[in-house]
Amino acid sequence: MSESSFAPVDVVVPHDGIDSALHFAAREALLTGRPLRVVGPADLAHGGLVDRSAGVAELLAGPGVPVDTLVTPTADLGAMLATCADAALVVVHRTSMLHLMQALSAGEVDDRGFPTVACVPPTWAPRPDEAGPVVVAVDHAFDAAAELLIGLEQARIHEAPLHLVHAWDLRGPLGPVEDRTLGRLWTAQLAARLREQLEALAPGLPVVVDVQRGPATDVVLRAARGGQLLVLGRNPPSPDGRCHLGRTARTAIHESHCPVLLTPPLKGDTEVPTARGRTALPGPRVRRNPADATPDR
Repeated sequence: MSESSFAPVDVVVPHDGIDSALHFAAREALLTGRPLRVVGPADLAHGGLVDRSAGVAELLAGPGVPVDTLVTPTADLGAMLATCADAALVVVHRTSMLHLMQALSAGEVDDRGFPTVACVPPTWAPRPDEAGPVVVAVDHAFDAAAELLIGLEQARIHEAPLHLVHAWDLRGPLGPVEDRTLGRLWTAQLAARLREQLEALAPGLPVVVDVQRGPATDVVLRAARGGQLLVLGRNPPSPDGRCHLGRTARTAIHESHCPVLLTPPLKGDTEVPTARGRTALPGPRVRRNPADATPDR
């Protein structure tokens, strides 16, 4: 078993104590077979809140999940995320949203120390009859294999159907007839390309492929309304080497009814199986086709 298999699921304890984030983190640790680590600043640890949260986490996750604690010297979320860089997943509550956006958008956590983060809304609760899909927002429809692999893995973990959503729009006016005709053709082409890549990775798997023209934030949030998890990839690092949170991600963590999973950007070339053998995916991209993007994540 690889060392990464033992990477924990971390949950950042907010000042109001037990909440939906702890429930979500316990479920993720149970589903993935990873240990659970309750993270909190020293002031909460001295007040006993971190240990109490760890005790509740043990009850929520069950006896098969090891639970530990990690005390950080500061409550600054950017510093806490950097401390949790060895985690497979860091779970935060939506009450930490402003601090999360500040830490990520302002670049306090650079690409090297940015873990996968799940932001959980306060109304979320695990449901035994959960049947909603894992919704994956696809940025580049013509080069989506890395995003599809993440979506397939999350759907497998949660034993859920997979729903791919991609938003696009045209820049510049066209006549109404040309606009409608081109819109239908381009939507069909994008959907066909996504299905082709998906078939190469998971032959025969039934997946909803949802390609819509319109603002990415609106399209993605509509698709996520019935989902149990929304997966968003991060923007590639900017020239200063920092990661920044785009408009779609900022809106999603503020308004989504389901937890939002923010994954790190692709690093370097990644080989994935395709129908023609193995294909190397390019690393972070800085240019993109204006009509082939879920813009400004």
